[in-house]
Amino acid sequence: MEKVIEVKMARTSSEEIHAVHDFLQDLESVLHTGYYTNQDHEDVIVGNDPEGLSKFIEKRFPKVSACYTRVLMNTQTLLDNCSDPDSETLEWRPDIKALMEARNAAAEVEP
Repeated sequence: MEKVIEVKMARTSSEEIHAVHDFLQDLESVLHTGYYTNQDHEDVIVGNDPEGLSKFIEKRFPKVSACYTRVLMNTQTLLDNCSDPDSETLEWRPDIKALMEARNAAAEVEP
């Protein structure tokens, strides 16, 4: 008989998701233009040469290094366990969708 091992994963936060998003958005900007816009809406020129890119990553990556894996793993876990693998768009897995619809129908009937 195969032994099942349960593993718990820390839940990511909105702050972590925004931090990873901001880092990647700014990295894309640096790669294409050589600068990014900081939180004060000021353009920060770093250059898109190897030295400028290296400085940008050294400055900004530590803020997301602890959470980017958690953000990606949480996303993958939800996709693997909750989304319809046959859908081209993000949809509930059919059995989950049916349970939610049944619960909503029952809630409408209750006084």
